[in-house]
Amino acid sequence: MASSSRILLCFSLFIIALCFSKNLFDDTESKEFVLTLDSSNFSDTVSKHDFIVVEFYALWCRHCRTLAPEYEKAASILSSNDPPVILAKVDANDQAKV
Repeated sequence: MASSSRILLCFSLFIIALCFSKNLFDDTESKEFVLTLDSSNFSDTVSKHDFIVVEFYALWCRHCRTLAPEYEKAASILSSNDPPVILAKVDANDQAKV
């Protein structure tokens, strides 16, 4: 009995630690610097910025998935420039035309 309760306690502590670490990770990674554009905001966003880089991506594309975290890192760095360089993305598989 003592062994099973010890295992249950360890497992419970592991789950609690996992929940806290996930919350800490979510807080640091929650800010997205890449703007997500679609037909409702594309024209307004592009016309409002002097310089903007727009990536047209496809979720099924391996190269696009590989680029995504690096694109986000670049956007976070470039957003602090004066003037900021805006990086945006458009889902090329979206049925609505941009």
